[in-house]
Amino acid sequence: MIVASWNVNSISVRLPHILEWLQEVNPDVVCLQETKSVDEKFPLAQLNEAGYQCSFFGERAYNGVAILSKLPAENIQKGFIGEQEPFSRRFIEAKVGPIYVLNCYIPNGQAVGSEKYEYKLRWLESLKSYLHQHKNSALPTVLCGDFNICPLDVDICKPEEFLGTIMCSDVERQALDEIKNWALLILSERSMSKAVSTHGGIIVWAHSDATWASVSTTSGPLPLSVKKFLAPGSTNRPEKRSGHQIMRRSLPNFQFDASSISGPLNRGGLFCLC
Repeated sequence: MIVASWNVNSISVRLPHILEWLQEVNPDVVCLQETKSVDEKFPLAQLNEAGYQCSFFGERAYNGVAILSKLPAENIQKGFIGEQEPFSRRFIEAKVGPIYVLNCYIPNGQAVGSEKYEYKLRWLESLKSYLHQHKNSALPTVLCGDFNICPLDVDICKPEEFLGTIMCSDVERQALDEIKNWALLILSERSMSKAVSTHGGIIVWAHSDATWASVSTTSGPLPLSVKKFLAPGSTNRPEKRSGHQIMRRSLPNFQFDASSISGPLNRGGLFCLC
């Protein structure tokens, strides 16, 4: 099973790229962020024609998330159960075949100390609470999304210039760590340094200008492909690109083999930042 995640930064603008990429890669599940489309204008017919069922939760001009899948989606959840405040449309969940797919677009936060920063922290707390209260981490679960947080200083070209700023603040990173503790495997577009997982899993990173990602595990490389979409036969970036990379993970039967990963296997989740 191939699970992919992509911040498309407007599904209407990026639709030709999406359709072309779906035909080229043929993924089983795709999580999209920043669809920027009300549900009534979601390109359902075109994606159905491409062979994908669609679950979506969007709004005009901002935010929006969607899950595309070859198999029908079940148990669709839009937003968090029992939300304490009316969050914007940034979270959707569905059961696709044997796995639970959670897709989120975490707020940017604007600036440390701002109202939007506090909103971001509340959103992260709601996500963590949702995972612990409503999801069984022993079940096959994929948590994908654009997290808008830089996990480590080594992920930044010049960390001293961003120390304590938005996406790099200690509070945001702590919130992200608390969410990561729920999962087993960690994939990240944003990380760019060699690293070893502290959670007994996998850390993956993709350089912002690299076509292929690097892979590091605590026990050696695993078969993982993370590819930035380029037009077929072209070495140039396509027009109207989203500015975000596509994360793609092949999950054979979505079963974890203890012989392939060192460290404790006490959780069944896949954690993917894009």
